[in-house]
Amino acid sequence: MSDEAQDTPVAATKSLLGALAFILLLLGAEMIAEKDGVRWGTGFFLVLSGVVCTYAAVFWNFVRKKLPKGATAEINTIATSPRWWLGLLLVLLASLVFMPVIQRPRWPSWPQTTLSTIPTSLRLQFNAKGTNPQEIEKQNIEWAASSVIERRQGGTEQKYVCDPNSRSNPLSSLTNPSLAPSMNCAYESVPQYVELQNWIIFLSFEKPIAAKEIKVNSHGAPLPKWETSSLSNNVGYIYFHGDLTRLILDIEVLN
Repeated sequence: MSDEAQDTPVAATKSLLGALAFILLLLGAEMIAEKDGVRWGTGFFLVLSGVVCTYAAVFWNFVRKKLPKGATAEINTIATSPRWWLGLLLVLLASLVFMPVIQRPRWPSWPQTTLSTIPTSLRLQFNAKGTNPQEIEKQNIEWAASSVIERRQGGTEQKYVCDPNSRSNPLSSLTNPSLAPSMNCAYESVPQYVELQNWIIFLSFEKPIAAKEIKVNSHGAPLPKWETSSLSNNVGYIYFHGDLTRLILDIEVLN
């Protein structure tokens, strides 16, 4: 039982010296890596102290015999005190938080995708109605265009409409010729529908960009209502609520 009690402070002292050596070596190596004259000297001293603590932790049974009994007892008291371990843990955390390698990372990191700021634009020529547009020039864009037929109510028309269910019984005219067949007819408003050709232009960027807005220029030609239905770093598309004929359309993606 006495051997176990004796081994407890020895193991605690070795652990304490090992933890202290780790902190000293970590801080010293970071200061040496900065290659600054004053900090390099301090870092070298910390590394040297860490090596001494490492040696003392590994060969503690030999080192403690060379120390005065009072010093050995004091070190054992510190090693078995929870307060000293808590203080050492706080020092380690503070060292890691304020280390320049944390605040200004110099370690290798995962490659990151950088967004391009290159010009991204498209020029199309629309000819006769119902024909696909022709590409004039483009920059950093692949595109596709599709027409969509929309059936929209365009007004009403007055028509003379008769209700076939209101016709009198044909057999009654055979028995009584004075009763001729009749129908319930009247003028009614009938809705009229027109078919409109809309356009959707899909855009795909060859290199990702920080896309913010799409600008459209028809060089003075009238344009139907349009909207940017979707826009991201890689794709976007524009919806035109109407037909595009006989005009040159410039599309620019701002980034």
